[in-house]
Amino acid sequence: MTPNSRLHIDLDAIGHNVRCWRAALGQRAGLCAVVKADAYGLGATPIARHLADVGVDMLAVYSVEQADVLLEADVDTPLFVLTPTTDPLGTGRLRACAARGDLHLSVDTLDQLADFERAGRRLGRALPVHLHVDTGMCRGGLHAEDAVIAAERSADSKHVTLAGVYTHFAAADRDATFTAEQRQRLRRVMLNAPALRTGDILTHVASTAGAVRDRRNHFDMVRIGLGLYGYGAMLRDGATPIDGIDRRLRPAVRWSSRLIHVQRYPRGERVGYANGHVLDRDSVLGLVPVGYGDGYALSASGRGVATLHDGTTSRQFTVNIVGRVNMDQVVVDLTDACRTIDVVRDMEVDLISNDPASPCALPCMADRAVSSCHETLCRVSPRVARVYDQTDQSVTQEPARDTIAPCRVSNTLITT
Repeated sequence: MTPNSRLHIDLDAIGHNVRCWRAALGQRAGLCAVVKADAYGLGATPIARHLADVGVDMLAVYSVEQADVLLEADVDTPLFVLTPTTDPLGTGRLRACAARGDLHLSVDTLDQLADFERAGRRLGRALPVHLHVDTGMCRGGLHAEDAVIAAERSADSKHVTLAGVYTHFAAADRDATFTAEQRQRLRRVMLNAPALRTGDILTHVASTAGAVRDRRNHFDMVRIGLGLYGYGAMLRDGATPIDGIDRRLRPAVRWSSRLIHVQRYPRGERVGYANGHVLDRDSVLGLVPVGYGDGYALSASGRGVATLHDGTTSRQFTVNIVGRVNMDQVVVDLTDACRTIDVVRDMEVDLISNDPASPCALPCMADRAVSSCHETLCRVSPRVARVYDQTDQSVTQEPARDTIAPCRVSNTLITT
């Protein structure tokens, strides 16, 4: 049996993208790879293992629970926990990681700093902490005056080590002026806190958009998430990304399925729930077994497109989603493709293409769904099989059993 659809993750493309980022960052800035939210829905454990192999400096996760998952998988790259937490040492694995000095924690309040000092005292080792300064995101973080206090307390403490200071840009993809203002606000905090001006403290401010906007945003480290997978390097205000990196990154994600039904319908028939689409011509419609239960956006109803692959001629055809997206399936209009090729059941269909010029490339599909690349990836259901492709192997992570369809398997290694 084979899954109804597969999310293909090209590990070679991710390795290529890491090398592109290294070249763009130069020798000074380190690379922190953000793998929170299960690596944006792509599978944190295999992605983190691959990133460790290609040599990133740090892995960022949202919570200590996410950190513990990577530690259980024997990932030994230093981990940075982004969310405020009061109990960072809840498991033996976390305590061992902290004892090695490889568990870096974010400080958002003075009370939290005190919690970390108590945890470090119990562990018998100073915990590395990064002060999170709110410079305009208004989503947690220390106010400027508290950041100065936290810096001095950390510098004087035997139970925490001041390892970093950082902020998060609110609109780096579209507002150069406000991004520069946030950078300057952080600099003012650092000028007011001598403890933050020593050479062994990491300053980091930029995620993908901030990193491609301005080299002044690189500081000592950048936090790259979407850019690892080949997306997010285009700036919405039309500014030019550094080093032309937007043209050099390789999209790493493809979501594929197949036609399970093909049938002709006369002009005037109504397609889908609520009679949402009226055929304006005699049409050939196909059924693809992917729907909002798999994470394909309901908001793409009547707006989304897919790519039909003809295995005989290697040609590709853009086909429209017609009618409403269902829980488990969508209807595609095959009429134009049928004028050129013989469209039959089991032909491959891409819901997301890894061709950046395709109408169903991830950024295009996110726009069609009135969404973002981040959300589009994160919403893909765990029941969709993840396939990790490399030049020397291809391994599939089996999805939940309720999505298995009765048809023949391709020659792909299935693991659990």
